[in-house]
Amino acid sequence: GLKLSGVTFKDSTGDTSVSVNEVRLNPKLSSLLRGQINLTDGLIDKPQVDILVKELPQKAASTEPEKPSGPSAPAQPVALPLEKLALQLREGTVAIRTDNPPQRLEFKNISSQVDINPLGQASKLSFAMAVGGMGQQGDVKAEGTVTPSKELTLKGTSGDVQVELVNLKLEDFKPLLALAGQKVDIAGLLNAK
Repeated sequence: GLKLSGVTFKDSTGDTSVSVNEVRLNPKLSSLLRGQINLTDGLIDKPQVDILVKELPQKAASTEPEKPSGPSAPAQPVALPLEKLALQLREGTVAIRTDNPPQRLEFKNISSQVDINPLGQASKLSFAMAVGGMGQQGDVKAEGTVTPSKELTLKGTSGDVQVELVNLKLEDFKPLLALAGQKVDIAGLLNAK
C-alpha cells in the first residue's frame, strides 16, 4: 500500500494551508492493470485546512442588462473507472476566516466513512462534524445507502439518506459565503431532520 505522513501545503500568499497527519491507500494492483480503481482500507487522518478570505473587491455596477443564456447541452454522466472505494476520514478540521470584518467558521471533528461499490450495488456513506463560528457550535450528521442503477446520476438511483442539522447559526456561515464571493447578511438558527 501507499502511506504518506506529515503532508503539508501552503499557497504562495499564505492564505491557504493544508496539513494531513497520515494518508494511507491500499490500491489493488490487478484492478489498476485493468484500468479500474479499487482502493480498500483508505484513511485520511487529521486533515487540517485553513483558508483566509481577504476583503471582497467592490463590484462596479453594470449599466448593461443581463443577457439570458440560451439552452445548454444536457450534461453527460460521469463514467469513473471505479471498482471499489473504502475510505475513512478521521478528525478533520476546516477553518475559513475573513479579515474584514474578522470572522471565523470552523468545521471540527469531521469524520466520514465512504464505501462505494460498483454500479448496481449498494454504497454507504456516514458523515459527522461540529460546525461553529465565534460562539456555540452546532452539529451535522448524515448517513445513507444509495444504489445507482447504470450510471452516476440521481435518475434511476434508489436509497435512503438521513441528514440531521442541530443548532446551526446561519450568521456563522458568512465566511463561507465570502469564500464564494458573496456578501450576504443572514441570521437565524437552523435545526432539521
